[in-house]
Amino acid sequence: MSRWPAHLQETAPKKTRCRRCGTDIWTALHQCFDLALDPIPLAQLGELAALLTGARTYHRVNDHLYRRNTVSIANNPNPHHGTIHRTHHCQPPPPEEQRNTRDRHTPQDTCPY
Repeated sequence: MSRWPAHLQETAPKKTRCRRCGTDIWTALHQCFDLALDPIPLAQLGELAALLTGARTYHRVNDHLYRRNTVSIANNPNPHHGTIHRTHHCQPPPPEEQRNTRDRHTPQDTCPY
């Protein structure tokens, strides 16, 4: 039995393939919901495009996922740690200009100091 209440259980994203379209995705359990995320990190323009098409976005820091909402987007539109990912909806990947190509360092990477 887990020590966490059922509504707080989550698993780290794991790489797999979509059963419908065959593209690489991440699957995870987040607050008792099964998630399928596109592994391509999004820039601000990509997140805006994802939200306009009805997809949800999540902030991945290490192996934890945090759902992005209006407050988190307004307060931290371009996080310094982790990456932003959209929910998977069996469509082509975002265009190159919407992808985040900047290297992101997470706490487990080498220390810059």
